[in-house]
Formats: sequence, structure tokens, C-alpha cells
Amino acid sequence: MADKAKTALSQIQGDAYFANKAKHDSEVPKTSDPELLARAKQATEYVNSAARGGTSEKNPFAGLSREQLANIIYDDSGTYTVNERRAASYEADRQEEEWRVKVTTQAMAEYNSTGKLTNFFKSVLDHFKELPAIEQAQYPKDYASDLESKIRLDFNYRTHQAEGKDEDPMSLIKALFTQTSSTMASTVTSAVWQTSDILLNQGASGSQSGGMQTISTLARQLAASASRAEERDRTLTRSELADKAKSILNQVVGDAYYANKARHDGEVPKTSDPELLARAKQATAFVNDAARGGSAIKNPFAGLSPEQLANVIYDESGTYTVNERHAAWRESYDQEEAWRVKVAQQAMDEYNRTGKLTNFFSEVLEHYKSLPAIEQAQYPKGYAADLQSKIDLDFNYRTHRAEGKDKAPLSLIETLFEQSPQQTDELRHKNDAPDSFATKHALRQESSGTG
Repeated sequence: MADKAKTALSQIQGDAYFANKAKHDSEVPKTSDPELLARAKQATEYVNSAARGGTSEKNPFAGLSREQLANIIYDDSGTYTVNERRAASYEADRQEEEWRVKVTTQAMAEYNSTGKLTNFFKSVLDHFKELPAIEQAQYPKDYASDLESKIRLDFNYRTHQAEGKDEDPMSLIKALFTQTSSTMASTVTSAVWQTSDILLNQGASGSQSGGMQTISTLARQLAASASRAEERDRTLTRSELADKAKSILNQVVGDAYYANKARHDGEVPKTSDPELLARAKQATAFVNDAARGGSAIKNPFAGLSPEQLANVIYDESGTYTVNERHAAWRESYDQEEAWRVKVAQQAMDEYNRTGKLTNFFSEVLEHYKSLPAIEQAQYPKGYAADLQSKIDLDFNYRTHRAEGKDKAPLSLIETLFEQSPQQTDELRHKNDAPDSFATKHALRQESSGTG
């Protein structure tokens, strides 16, 4: 649903919209109904006036509910003109900003009187639950659970004391490990929790090791793959990288892979090099043996670094067969699983000794920073900032006290608002359109006098 929303929004905002602006401005509904024709004309006049900073034209969709507005914005059936859908998005943004200013004022009043933001988090959660499903889908997948966690914690930002119920350590660890959207990580997570008895009692085994094979030929291919990856990462945004990763993983390990399994098993590299032909054959034998639960065939990519494996997995040049890329994915899976089991065991040791998970959060953050850009892009955009916040807080889950530096209330409020989608980014710069500056102004106004 998030993908559908992204596609629909691309039609009414950004480069795609402005590239076809003349066409949108001249678009007429396929009807003879004078009321519908007049409304479409009014919508075009409104969006053009608003783009110039004007306020003389009335939005034909002013006053509709968020659900009604969403039904227009994301309707690509042709019932509404593009400019009508754009006008509806203006109204949705206006209502969202109006709500944000109001709830921000209430949040700062709550903080000034109690030192908390618990009621604010409840308001934000209620607001999120009331949004249409297609708008909820554009938030981070853990948005609601994160708010619920903050509500249960009932944290006092003056006393640094949690006055409610904080999460148990295992829940926090699990939550971090389920935030990536990649097929690999979601699969690995289940493996980690199947070994929870080991985590709590005996520790984790080390990662599998494998020798580098056909290093000269493979090294040349990896160098070329790294160069292509560097160019890809340089030219694509984080969001575009995430989309590309999702598409590639579907081809390499998802439904698209299994729908074409016979073709992948019969794929032969376009080369006469016996070394490359043998490696491709070994990769196919390995993935099929592994799929049956076997371990007799060695993975030809065993022992490569995470970056090298990513360069194979996400290489669309044809250098590697699909089964070779699948084999590289399995090795990446094994390495990630080994790391997660190890770090989860260390986390429980830390908690048992100190009541904290600060070193665990630091370890997870360092691991995240070491990932290739295309894998980082599959995590929520606030993943690193959330980890850093936990590290700074240095929370003790036994004493319910923050022993470090917690986030200022203003920062928490802004962080939550930054995680929500914006219908039309370019509207933030228009005088009549809602933008984050109004919220920030309210934050600063209400925070004057707070410590």
C-alpha cells in the first residue's frame, strides 16, 4: 500500500507533476456536468494561485474530512483531475499542520506542568489510528508500537524517572532486529528468537568460515561490482535505493525467484571460462541442496565480507547468475544471523550485570553504520537517530532511571513529526500551504521559559 501511495503522490507533486504542468492545467473532466466542470476549473485556479503565494481562490475541497480527502488524493481512476487531487492534498496538509500546531501547544503545556509528554504521545497515537490506511502505510512500520512504548514508560523528563512500565530487554532487542524491511533480516530474526535459550544461558556460536576461492577471477569481478555499486549509491536517493533493493531481492530470493526457478537453475554464464562455469554450477547445486536443508555443498561465496556479498547480490549487470546472487544472499544471511545471536547474548549479559542495554545499542549502531548503503536504505530512516537517542539516555531498566542525557521534549516532538509523510513537499515553501515551520514556531513559542 505504501508503494501505491508513493505512485499516486508522484502524479500530483514533484518533478512528474511539473513536467506535465501545462497538460494538468488544461485537463477537463470527461463530463458535461457543469458543476464538475466548474469544480475542476476552480481547482486549477486554486493550485496556481497557491503556488504564487496567493489566497484569493477558494479550495473546492476545503472542509472535507481526512478520509474524504485521501479518497480523492489517491484515486487514480480519472474521476478527479490531477489538479483536483492536488488541491485535495493542499487541504489535507493544511488540516495536518493545524492539528500539529494545536497538539504541540498542548504538549508543551503538559511538559511545563508535569515534566512529561505521555498525553502528547497518546494524542499522536490516536491521530495516527484515525488516518486512512493508505496514509498509515507511509509511516515507519513500528510507529504505533514506538508510541505505545513511550506511553507505557510514562517518562518524566525533569526527574529522569520512568513512572510507568518500561519494556523488558528482550522486547527491545527484538524490536530493533525487526525494523529492517529486507527479506534477509526478517528471516534472520525468526532464527535469532528460536535460539533464545542459548542467548540467555550459553552464548552464541561463531560465524561460519570459508576459504576464498578462485580469488584472482572473483577479485576482478568484485572490483567491477564495487565500482558499479559506488555509482549506483552516488546517483540514487535513500528512498530510491530502498525501492531498488526491494525489487532486486524479489528477483533473487522472493516470489519472482521461485516463479522462474527452472530458468535460474538452467542459467549458464556467458563465458567459456571453466572457472566461472564451475562456480555457477556450484552455486546452483548449493542453493538447491540448502533449500532441502542439506549442507553437503559448499557455498562458493563463503567467507566474503558483507560489502562484497552485497555487491554480488545487488549487481544487475549479468556478471553473476541469479543462483550465484542467491548463494551470496544465503552467505549474507548466515553472517547476519551469527552476528545477531552473538550480540543478543552480549546484550543479555550486559543487562544481567548492569540493568542496561547501552553497549548493545552502541554495537547495533556501529553494525548499521558498517552496512553498505543499499542495505542501510532498507531500515527506517530514523533508525540510527533512535539508537543514538537510546545510547544518550543510558537507561537503567532495573532502577527505571536515565543515567545519561535524555532528549529534550522539543526534540522528541520534532522527531515524531519528521517520521510522518508529507503529501506535497514543495508546498512547504508556499505562503498558503502548511509547512513544518509553523509547528517549529509553535514549539519555540511554547518552550520559552522551559529548562
